Amino acid sequence: MFALSSRPEWATFRQYLEETLKAKIESAIDLETMEDLYRNKGQVEILRMIVSFRDLLESHYEYIEREEQDYQDEDF
Repeated sequence: MFALSSRPEWATFRQYLEETLKAKIESAIDLETMEDLYRNKGQVEILRMIVSFRDLLESHYEYIEREEQDYQDEDF
C-alpha cells in the first residue's frame, strides 16, 4: 500500500480528488432535494476516505512501530 500511495500518479490522483471534494462541499448549498443532499454527503465521505488513505496508512504504521518497540522494551 505504501508503494502504491508513494507513486507520483497517486499524488496526481489525490490532487484531482481533493479538487472534486472541494467542489462537492461548495456546491452542497445548491442541492434541491434531501435525496441529492444525502447522495452528495455519501460521495464526500468516500472522497475523504480516499484522500486521507496515505495519512491513515502512515498513522497505522507508526502505531504498529510504537507497539513493537514497547513490546521489545518490556522484554529487556
